Amino acid sequence: MKIIELELKTNKLNENKQFFTQILELDLIENSENYFSVQIGWTKLKFITSDQENIYHYSFLIPKNQLQNAYNWMKNKVEILETENNNVFSNFEAWNAKSFYFYDGSNNLAEIIIHANLDNESNQPFDASSILGISEIGLPTLEIEEINQQIENVTNSKFWKGDFDAFGTNGSDEGKILLPNYNIKKTWYPTEIKIKSAPFRAIINVENNTYKLTFNNQQLEINNYD
Repeated sequence: MKIIELELKTNKLNENKQFFTQILELDLIENSENYFSVQIGWTKLKFITSDQENIYHYSFLIPKNQLQNAYNWMKNKVEILETENNNVFSNFEAWNAKSFYFYDGSNNLAEIIIHANLDNESNQPFDASSILGISEIGLPTLEIEEINQQIENVTNSKFWKGDFDAFGTNGSDEGKILLPNYNIKKTWYPTEIKIKSAPFRAIINVENNTYKLTFNNQQLEINNYD
């Protein structure tokens, strides 16, 4: 799976615009008083203004040999969140992945992650152009198995890691939908941020086919996208 487009809502549009243009040093590809978008690797990321606070968790995929370089680039730009034992890096053995966390301008939980199983090394100096794309978006639900089956039935994207009780995933190392049961897994690691349902729209590519996902009011709709 690849997340080709991701559309999120925020009540802090200008703060997040500043984050992406001044902190990550990205150029705007769309800009108005109600929305903006940036291109991050293969993903077009769009934020739309909202009267309500919506808190998301998403991640940026980078080359697997660039985690320390990414940290060195980011540590003076934002506060890097600590995990266990005052560490800043998290090691996910079951995923063969490592990452670190920070907040964007809307207080969304953002993550920079590497997946060691991917063949994507780079020797270029690290900056925002090194980000390969968005590789995760959280979809909180009380029905992990049902939502996963819905994704599988329409897109043929398979259950990836985790379980159907507390926390599952659908997708691949490159891109995945996170499926936490927010009655069991109640906060986004490594924070105390409550996991809550928040609306989003995504366009994903699976096996050279493209699909549109719309998540709203805890309901997921999936359609072919031409």
